Amino acid sequence: MNTVTKLAPRRTEAALDLEALRALEAALGPDECAELVDDGLLEATDRLVAIERALEEESWTRLARLARELAAIAPRIGLTTLALQAESLEDCCQCLDRTAAHAVGQRLLRCGEAALSASLLRPAG
Repeated sequence: MNTVTKLAPRRTEAALDLEALRALEAALGPDECAELVDDGLLEATDRLVAIERALEEESWTRLARLARELAAIAPRIGLTTLALQAESLEDCCQCLDRTAAHAVGQRLLRCGEAALSASLLRPAG
């Protein structure tokens, strides 16, 4: 019997924008950069939890707002792929496309989990 085990997310799912993180560190210094990224990770995590709840409740207005907030936070901490997913979710909510919002929302949550894990394991410097 052949089996396939997915050990890691695809590279595009959890890609960190290391260049953006290096530029941020060069502009702020290592300590301030680390603090900003850590604060951003907490904010992003809070938004993902709230997005999951709003998606279950099908609260489209709240879901669009949370996705917009996540799309603003994510690029600042090197999670540009996550920001693109959040923007797509906001678009689905604004169009009131229930099916697409659920599909994109679930993908956002999967990508968010992978991105947050990748950012916690990011290389220093």
